[in-house]
Order: sequence, then C-alpha cells, then structure tokens
Amino acid sequence: MTVNDLRSEVVDATSNGSDKDGRERVQWLMGNETDRLSLLAIKAKIIEDPLYALSSWNDSIHFCQWQGVTCSRRHQRVTALDLHSQELVGSISPHLGNLSFLRELLIQNNSFGDEIPPEIGCLPRLQILQLSNDLIGGQIAINISRCANLISIDFSHNGFVGEVPVELGSLLKLEIVITEANNLRGSIFPFVNLSSLRNLYLDNNYFNIEWKSSLGLGNHSPNLELFGINENQFTGSIPVSISNASKLYSLETVQNKLTGKVPNLSRLQNLERLLLANNQLGFGEADDLNFTFSLINATNLHRLEVNINNFGCKFLEYIGNLSRNLEYLNIDHNHIFGIIPPGILNHVGLQSLNMQFNQFTGTIPREIGNLQNLRRLNLDDNSLSGVVPTQGVFSNASEISVVGNTKLCGGVAELKLPKCNLKVDEKRRSNSALALALSIPFGFVGLALMGCALYRCWFRKRRKDTPSYSSKNLLLRVSYQTLVKATDGFSSFNLIGVGSFGSVYKGVIDGRIVAVKVLTACSTIDYQGHDFKALVYEFMVNGSLEEWLHQNCNEDLSNEEFKKLNLLQRLNIIIDVSCALNYLHNQAQSPIVHCDLKPSNILLDKDMTGHVGDFGLGKFLAHCYKSLLNIVRNLNGIFF
Repeated sequence: MTVNDLRSEVVDATSNGSDKDGRERVQWLMGNETDRLSLLAIKAKIIEDPLYALSSWNDSIHFCQWQGVTCSRRHQRVTALDLHSQELVGSISPHLGNLSFLRELLIQNNSFGDEIPPEIGCLPRLQILQLSNDLIGGQIAINISRCANLISIDFSHNGFVGEVPVELGSLLKLEIVITEANNLRGSIFPFVNLSSLRNLYLDNNYFNIEWKSSLGLGNHSPNLELFGINENQFTGSIPVSISNASKLYSLETVQNKLTGKVPNLSRLQNLERLLLANNQLGFGEADDLNFTFSLINATNLHRLEVNINNFGCKFLEYIGNLSRNLEYLNIDHNHIFGIIPPGILNHVGLQSLNMQFNQFTGTIPREIGNLQNLRRLNLDDNSLSGVVPTQGVFSNASEISVVGNTKLCGGVAELKLPKCNLKVDEKRRSNSALALALSIPFGFVGLALMGCALYRCWFRKRRKDTPSYSSKNLLLRVSYQTLVKATDGFSSFNLIGVGSFGSVYKGVIDGRIVAVKVLTACSTIDYQGHDFKALVYEFMVNGSLEEWLHQNCNEDLSNEEFKKLNLLQRLNIIIDVSCALNYLHNQAQSPIVHCDLKPSNILLDKDMTGHVGDFGLGKFLAHCYKSLLNIVRNLNGIFF
C-alpha cells in the first residue's frame, strides 16, 4: 500500500458511516501501516540474511503473512516476531518500539549486535523477550522496566556489562530471568523480591555480593523452582532462608567463594539437583552429618555434586539413605577417608560416580560391578589396595579410572596394573579353608554359649522379685517445653543419630543425661501446633557396640588407645543381647522380631551392659511365629 492509497482509504473512512466507525477505521489503517513500515525498518538493519529468512518481506503479500510475523485476527496488528536461529547479522532497529501490540520478541541464536534500543520501553504488551546467543552489548536498558507485562527475559550468552538496573524489580509478573554468560556484576537485588519468580539463572557472570538472609531469596520467592549462580564470586554462607523456597527443584552454586556449613534443606522435598561444587563448604563432622540428614527427605534427588569442598568422612556415613533415584554423585577433591561405604550399593540407578582425590583405603567392593546403570567410575588418587574387579563397569577400561592407587592389582588388561600375587591368594584360600575347618567346632561352642545365655536369662527371671507396684508409675511424663529446653531447641550440636523413623538428640533433664528420639507419629503438639511425639531413653555413655568393634574412620590409625573389648566383656554383651531377644521372642505380649539387629543397634551403658535398641523395623507376629518357636525349641533339645 502506497501513501496515496492510505490517504485515499482514510478519506473514504471519514466520509462514510458514523464518526465512531470512521475513527476506528482510521486507527486500524494507521496502525496497520505503522506495523508494516516498522517491520521494513527492522529489515533495513539486517546486513546479512544467508538463509533468506526475510525474502518474503515485500509488497507482494500482506505483512501478516511474512515469515516470522504473527498478527492478531481482529486488528491485524503484529503480536509476535520470531526470527530465531536464522543466522541474521545486524542490529535491533529503534522502530521496534512502534509495534505496540507486540507480545513476543524471539530473535535468539543470531548475530544482532550493538545495544538494546531504549524504544523497547514502548512495548507495554510485551511478555516474552528472548535475546540469547547474540552479540548484544552495553548495559541492560532501564526502559525494559516499562514493559509491565513481561513474564520471561533471556539475555544469556551476550556481552552485557555493568549492574542489573534496580528498576527491573518493578516487573511484578516476571517468572523467568536468565542472564548466563555475560559480564554483569554487582547485586541481584532487583530480582529477589519478586514473588512470581520461578527460574533465576545467573551463571557465569561477575556477581560479587555476600549471600545472606537479608538478600531475601526464599523469604519473598515462594514459587522459586530453579536458582543458579554457578561461576560467579558470591561470598558468605548459604542462608537458612533458602529452605523457605519449598518448590525448589534445582539449587546450583558451583564455583563461587561460599564458606561454612550447608543449612538444613529438609523442607526442599522437591529437590532434584544439588550442585555445590568448587566452594569452601563444610568444616566439621557435625556439618557433614547435618548436611546428609537434610537431604534424606529429598526423595527425587538424582544429581548431587559436592566436589572440591571441605567435607570429611562423616559425610558418607548415611549416603545409603539418600534418594534411590540418585544417578550422578560427585564427591571428589574433599577430605574423605576410610573405606568406600557400603551404602553406595543402595543406589542401583547410579550412572556416574566420581570419588577421586580423597583418602579412601581398603579394597574396591566388587559389588559395585553389579550396578548395571553405572557408566563412569573415577577412583583416582586414593589409597585403595587389593584386586580390581572385572565385572560390570570394571570390564571396560574406558569407563573406569584408578590412577594413583599404587597398591591395586589385577583388573582388565587395558588398565595395565601389576598382576596380583598368586602366593598371597593361595595363602588366603588356605586361611579360608582353615577358617572353615575351625568354624564347625566353634559353631558348636557358640550354640553351647547360647544355651548358657538362655539359662542365665531364665535364672535371672526366676530370681527377680515381682515388684509390688505397677511399672507404669516409673514412666516420666515430660512436656514439649521440657524437651526443647533439655536439647537446646533440638540443636544440631546435640544431634547424635538419625534413623528411618526419627532423629535422636542428647539432652539433660533434672541433671540426668538422656537420649530423646523424636518420632513422626502424633502424641501432642509443638509450639506451632504440629503433631509431635518423642521417647526419652537413658543415655548410653559408652555408645554402640559398632564403635567398640570397628574403629571410626576419623580416629587416628596410629593411636593404640582406641576402644577394645576383652573376652569376658564380649561374652557378657552376647548374654545381654540373648536375654533381650529371649524377652522379645518369648515374654512380650506379642512376639517381636527385631529384623535389624546389628552392632550399631546394641548400646552400652556405663557398666558395659548391652541394650538392644532401634525397633524401627520390628515385626509383631501373633500366629505364624509360634510354629517357628516350636522349631527352635526342638533344635535346642537336639544340641543341648
């Protein structure tokens, strides 16, 4: 349409019909022509179009049919301009601001240079601004803040410099902000108070502020789902307020200068990705344990990267309790020592496991080869020894790396490790045969000891006087307030253990040291009105039998003062445990099978008396167990 044609139509519109209809017709005609001329001005700023994306932009067809142009049906005004990935070279025309009905501007993956024109602030209906992977530089245009309906901004992989304009904090509908790979610095305050924000991805810039609770993130961003600040210069520690963003599924802080402990993340039950690598996080055993306990509720967690930090061996004690959906685990370059934890084997979906540059000792569990999905295993630069397995992931030398473990042998030929000493193997087989030969008579001795233990339990019961008062009178009933005070508010400092059914805290009630196990069932309510139930036990000052049988990985291996049990103590503990099991099986109102009896569940008091604890997996059997008891009694009759 020429200018004369437009003038002719305007005259016709004003001379025919009502004044209102005429004005609307004029506005429609003028708006249409404004959009057409603006698009031609945008085309004029394109200096290279190798794919001929703009070849249709001419008078042969209506501009609403031009490639990449979308118009509204009623007014025939441009609502979307999509020229992404067309290899266009040029700059953004200021005439863009005349497309006043524009809702989407998608020009990513091209080579648009220069700066964003300030006329972009004349687009009040703009909702999506996609400028990623271009060559745009300069500062982010302040006038973008006038686009009040913006929902999504993507400035990634450009050359933006300076600070984020504080005015962008007025975009109350903003849900997605991506500024990855630019040269931005300073504060991110404009974004953190936006309650509508879902994705905030600021990777690979120069943001250099201290991350603290005053930043507001989490407190004012309840809908936040993804937060990424990888490869920046953030300092300070991760604030507790991040746990208020309960919808968060990805938290990424790789390669910053963060220090201190990781806060309690147990409220982040939707967490799928936790990437904290290359910082200075973790500095003590309590921090390692607390970090792992925070994560137990994250049942969807499939990627965990804490490599290049200060975590120690306590970090792995409960690794087996983490999500069974875990696929990628990176713990390399920390201060972890001790054996490779058996809990690793619980993660059957594991695809990549990196444990290099730590201080792991002992042998490589051959069961790792049974992890059918494992495609990458790196154990470089540890102190592992013994035979390298050959099944599963170990069968492909390109999928594993064990460089720097000088005491390893065997494995597939491609690893070029020394052959294992056959004489040692023969000696081990000989020792195994000897152990088998000795186990038979010792087995009978063990059965005899068990008989003695059962007799002792029966003898104790016969000698015990029946109390003249009800045992219920011995039970103390304490308030929630008392338990809060006794455990210093259930502080992490007093946390001494976590099981599948609750956490255990050390406390003091009326001068007596106790262990408080907080459960999930309902018995009373806490200060917030939540269901609360806890059990108070006598505190076992000598810990668990596990600590006496196996030296803790954090203890000095050269120290000969670690815990030891003599033969008499071991026999007494066996008898104590036998008595406890006899009670559970024969004396309880309903027979109980513990189902998880192990050294860590046998606790020792100040007199080294053994107590069986942790009945989280206990089973109550009413009928079928009676037949099993009869079988056991018959066997007792044979051997004793």
